[in-house]
Amino acid sequence: MGIPVVTAICLIGAGMYFFVLRSVSDFADEQIKKSLANIASEVYDICDKNFTELMQTGKMNDRKAKIIKKALTLGAIEEYTQRNNISYVLTDSKKGNLLLHQIKPSLKTFIVKHHSTGISATIQFEGKKYYFQHFNFKPWEWHIGLVKDTRDYAPLIGRVKLVYTITGFLLLLGLILILLLQERFLRRPLNQIIHALRMGNQPEYKGIFELEFLSDNISSMMHSLEEKNKWVKDLYLIAVTNRGEDFFNRVADALAEALDLNALILRYQKTENAFYSAAFSRNCQNGDTVYDPSMGLPNYQIVAEKKPIVLSSGSHVRFPAAQCLSEITAESYAGVPILDREGTITGTIHVFGKERKFVEWDINLIKTVGQIVAVEFEYLSKERDKAALEIQLQHAHKMEAIGSLAGGIAHDFNNILSGIFGYAQLGEMHIDDHQRIKKYLGQIVKGAKRASALVQQILTFSRQAEHEKIPTMVSVILKEALKLLRSSIPSSIEIENEIFSNATIMADPTQIHQVIMNLCTNAYQAMGNERGVLTVGLYDTNASDQKMMSDLNRLPGKYLKLEIRDTGYGMEKKTMNRIFDPYFTTKKIGKGTGLGLSTVDGIIKNHNGFITVQSKVGEGSVFHVFLPAIEGDEVSEDPEENETALVTGTEKIMLVDDEPAILQTLQDILTRHGYDVLTFTSAESALLEFIEHPHEVDLIITDMTMPQMTGDTFSREILKIRDDMPIIICTGYHEIFTETEAMKIGIKKFIQKPIMGTDLSKIIRELLDTP
Repeated sequence: MGIPVVTAICLIGAGMYFFVLRSVSDFADEQIKKSLANIASEVYDICDKNFTELMQTGKMNDRKAKIIKKALTLGAIEEYTQRNNISYVLTDSKKGNLLLHQIKPSLKTFIVKHHSTGISATIQFEGKKYYFQHFNFKPWEWHIGLVKDTRDYAPLIGRVKLVYTITGFLLLLGLILILLLQERFLRRPLNQIIHALRMGNQPEYKGIFELEFLSDNISSMMHSLEEKNKWVKDLYLIAVTNRGEDFFNRVADALAEALDLNALILRYQKTENAFYSAAFSRNCQNGDTVYDPSMGLPNYQIVAEKKPIVLSSGSHVRFPAAQCLSEITAESYAGVPILDREGTITGTIHVFGKERKFVEWDINLIKTVGQIVAVEFEYLSKERDKAALEIQLQHAHKMEAIGSLAGGIAHDFNNILSGIFGYAQLGEMHIDDHQRIKKYLGQIVKGAKRASALVQQILTFSRQAEHEKIPTMVSVILKEALKLLRSSIPSSIEIENEIFSNATIMADPTQIHQVIMNLCTNAYQAMGNERGVLTVGLYDTNASDQKMMSDLNRLPGKYLKLEIRDTGYGMEKKTMNRIFDPYFTTKKIGKGTGLGLSTVDGIIKNHNGFITVQSKVGEGSVFHVFLPAIEGDEVSEDPEENETALVTGTEKIMLVDDEPAILQTLQDILTRHGYDVLTFTSAESALLEFIEHPHEVDLIITDMTMPQMTGDTFSREILKIRDDMPIIICTGYHEIFTETEAMKIGIKKFIQKPIMGTDLSKIIRELLDTP
C-alpha cells in the first residue's frame, strides 16, 4: 500500500468529515420527521384495520360491538405510542378528549384549536420547538396528533456530531488498518475455508449456524405475535356473540387459557361496597371445597388506588387470607381494576397460579378483557333496571284496576252489611219464632260468606305471586267479575251476559279473573260516559267449527270462548295492530299504563289459548278469547248446595286464638259436635299445658298471627315434643307464611279464615281418622 493511496484516503476522509458535520443537524431533523410520519401511518393502520374488521363482521349497527372495537383500538394505539415513547393527543369530534399522554394542557389546547386549519411538521410554542404529525381518522371522527420535543433529540444530535468527529479521525486510521489487516483477518481465513472445502473437510466457521439461530428466533417471535392476536380476536367474538353468564364464563376461560393461569372476574356493587363472583376459570385446584373466591384478595386496595397489583412470585404469602391463592399455593398474581367509560370501578379481574413474570402484553390483555367486561356489566345493569321497571309497572296496572273497582267493592260490602244488619234486627224482633230465626240466621251466614269471598277475591287479585293452575269453571268467575263491574262502571252503560257454557279449563282463577276485568274495563272505557252496551258471552266451541282457528293451525278439540263486545268508537287497523304491545296506550298521560291488554295476551298464551280482535271505526270492538277445555266432571257453581251432614267426635282438641269471640264460637261449635275442647288465648300458656300433658291432646287448632308467639313458632315447639301431632293453622291474611311453608314445618292443614264450623269439623275428622 503506497503513499498516494494513503494520501487519497486522508483527503477523502477529511472531506466527508466536514460535509457530514455541517449536514448532520438537517439530516437528523428530516429523519426524525420521517420517523414520526411512519409512526402516524402505523397508528392510522391500527384504526383502519379495526374499522375494517368491524365492517366485515357486519356489526356496524351493533352499538355494543362498536364500543368494544373502539375500546380495543384505543388500547392498541396507547400501547403502540407508549412503546415508541411518543407524546400524543386523541380527540373525538363529539366526545372530546379520549387519550392524552405526556402533553401539558396548554399545548393540547393549542393543538386541538388549530388541527382543523392544519399545523406544520414543526411547532413553535411558548419559546420551544416541537416535532408534530397530525391526521384525521374520518370514519370515527377522531383527530390524532403525535408530538416530540426537539430537546429530546438534542443529546442524540450532540452524540451524532461527536460520533462523526471521532469517526472522521478514526476513518483515517481505519482505512489504513483495514488494508493492513485484510491480509490477516480476511484473505487468510477465506483461503483456509476454500482450502478446507476443496479437501472435503469441515471449515471452522459458525456464521451459517448463527444465521439459522437468528432465523429460528424471528420465526418464534412471529408465531408468538400471531398467538397474541388470536386471543384478542377470540375475545372480540365472545363479546359480540354471548350475553350474561355465558359471556363471563367464556371470557374467563379464554383469559385463563391465554395466560395459562386461573382467572377470576368479580363484579363490584358500590351501594353494598361488596364484590360478587361473575366467573371463575380454574386451570388447577386442590380438592372440591366451596368458598367465596373474592375473600382475602386486595379488592379494596385496587378500588382505592385504581391501579393494578402485580406479583411474579409469593402471592399466597403476600395475601394469606385469600383461599383461592392458598389452596393451590399460587406464586404469580395480577389484580386489575375494571373501569367503565366514566372511570368508575365496576369490578376487578384476578389471574394467578404458577410462577410467571408478567410482561407488558399480559397486563394489556387483562386490561382489554376489563374493558370488554365493563361494557357487559353496563348492559346487564340496564337490563336489570328495565326488568324491575316492567314489574313495577305491571303491579301498578293491577293496583290501578283495583282502584277503579274500589267504589264497586265498597258498594257490594255496604249491601252485604246492610243485609246482615237487617236480618240480625229481624231475628231480635222474632226471637220466639224458631222457624224465622233459622231463616234469618241462614241469610246472615250467606251474607258473611259473600263478604268473605269478596275479601278473598281482592287479596288474590292483588297478589303478585304466580299461582298453580287448577280445574276452573270460568262461568263462576265471570259472574263474580260482572257483579264487581256493575257497581263500578257508569249506569249509562248496560251490561248483557250470555253465559251458555259451564266448561272447565286448567287455569289460575286469579289470572282468569284479571283477564275478564281488564277486557271489560277496556271495553267500557272505549265507550266513555256515553250510553252503550257491554256484552259478555261464554260459549262452547270446537276448533274444527271455527275457520279462524284452523287458519291459525290450532289443535283440534273443545274450546271455551269468552266474548267481550262493546258499542264504542272502534279502532283503526294501525291502532289494532299494536294494542297488545307493552306500554302502548291511546289514553292521555296519567290515565293508564298501557299494560292491560299486553297482560291479557301474556296470560292467555300461558294458558295455551289465543285471542282475536275485530273492530271497525264507529261500530265498536269485539274480543274473542279461546281457552282449551278439559274433559271431566263440572265444578259445582254453588258450594252452598252441597251441605254436609253433621260430623261428630269425642277426642280432646286444643284451641289457641288471641281473639275471644273466635275462641268462644269455635269452642261452642266443636263442643256441639261432641269434642272435648281446651281453649287458650296465648300460645305460651297452651305450650306450657302441652309440655305437662303431651299425650292427652289429640289435635291442635291454632291461629297464625298472635302476640309474643306466632302460630308457626308454636307449631314448631309442639312438633319437637310430638312429631306426630296433627296441627291445623288458621290465618286471615299473611304475606310471608304460606301453605307451602306450613307443610315444610309438619303442619297438616293450612286454613284461610273465616271457616264454617261444619267445614272445620269435616277437616278435623279427616285428620283424626287418617292413620
